Amino acid sequence: MGKKIVIDPVTRIEGHQEVITTVENGHVVDAKVRGTMARGFEGFLVGRRWMDATIAVSRVCGVCWHVHAEAANKALEKTAQIIPTANGRLMRELTVATHMIADHILHTYFLTGPDWFDVMKAADYSGSNAKVRSVINAVKNNTFGIVHKYPTGRYIEDKKTCETLLAHYLDALGYIQKSHNAIALCGSKAPHPHSITPAGVTTDITSEKLINLSSTLSQVRGFVEGTLLGDALAIAKNFPEHFDLGNAGGNFLAVNSCYQPDETPMFKAGVIMGGRHQTLSQNSITEMTEKSYYTSSGEYDTDKPGAYTFVKAPRYNGNTAEVGPLARLVVNKDKRFADIVSSLGGRLGSSNMGRLLARGVECLNLLEYCESVIDHLLKNINEPFIKAWNPNQDITGESWGHGIAARGALMHYYRIKNGEIQEANLIVPSTWNFSPLGGPAEAAMKGLPTTFRGQETNLEVIRTTHSFDPCMACSIH
Repeated sequence: MGKKIVIDPVTRIEGHQEVITTVENGHVVDAKVRGTMARGFEGFLVGRRWMDATIAVSRVCGVCWHVHAEAANKALEKTAQIIPTANGRLMRELTVATHMIADHILHTYFLTGPDWFDVMKAADYSGSNAKVRSVINAVKNNTFGIVHKYPTGRYIEDKKTCETLLAHYLDALGYIQKSHNAIALCGSKAPHPHSITPAGVTTDITSEKLINLSSTLSQVRGFVEGTLLGDALAIAKNFPEHFDLGNAGGNFLAVNSCYQPDETPMFKAGVIMGGRHQTLSQNSITEMTEKSYYTSSGEYDTDKPGAYTFVKAPRYNGNTAEVGPLARLVVNKDKRFADIVSSLGGRLGSSNMGRLLARGVECLNLLEYCESVIDHLLKNINEPFIKAWNPNQDITGESWGHGIAARGALMHYYRIKNGEIQEANLIVPSTWNFSPLGGPAEAAMKGLPTTFRGQETNLEVIRTTHSFDPCMACSIH
């Protein structure tokens, strides 16, 4: 019988997560990922007015707020049979893309970046960046009381590279703020913008705002092209073995997203199962609860035999599927991404390093998309961004709304009768990736090494967990 190693809590993620691994002969032979609490959003939406959903679900998460509102809004406008104005639809798509850019910068530097480089390698830094010196001093003095908990393992050894990554870590804060300012320009405020409606956007959009937005995103693009992608490549070059670690099985799923002015999506929907591309069918998606704390009627049951998590298990025709930037780029056969992986001698498939690089590439793709949408809106600024509609109508019907989060495909379902929500179902990215029954993250952990120079370590398990950019707040919604 193998040894159990428990990581609880898993830090640098959104929400409550525990990872339990079984280790034999220095490698993980089994893994279970637990969502350790429940929140009940689907339950308390029942009985509320239909337009309450858009505002309420943006509170599912403190990181991926806008994308939930947009997915809900798409489901509601289908149910209400309201077609938004072309400009209003594009502004909503633009806000989602801007939100994704901020999220990718956050993930690259703050949520997974410290897994790869050791701040203490820069301990003798003598450069002019006062912020870098202050961080190094805080670490050396253990100001935050966390140094002793840093996992054993191999990190980037080159002192200059570590200094550079630390400086960029601090620079990234400013660009995340710029991205959030851009979101506020699009959606009236950030976080939790209230401008989204089935008829368009309530924000007063002007040429001046769009020009300011373009200028802000141009600065962000300079950082992504000149810094973020280079840092991702530096990490990849130092850890080529991670193109072979963290394989979740190779099944991928993506939904249509980031629509162009001609109403075609930049990211097209699709599924890859067993290496074969398939057309996405919503009817092929089910949620299993065999190992989740739910009864057949949807009630919570923490005493359920065999159950170990509050996360459900979405499946596509009964199969697991990885979602996220890597899935979107692989499903869409993104050439830029394929060329970068090839130049590094890596494997184009499910891996820790594939997921890290995919976020950087997708960040640039999204910035290019934003530029094209802003250019179109400036040329059509006199067209309406919203039209008259009745938010108090007593609609009856049901529909799915598809959207994307930085972490992957997002699906919202609502059944409404006489204007009142009768049923709500949210299938979110981390529910796919961190599902029980051998979901993608659990599968990716099998085979990971758990020793380094004769010492036991959970570093590779942590790196693999972080590579999926987990948002357990969403998965335990």
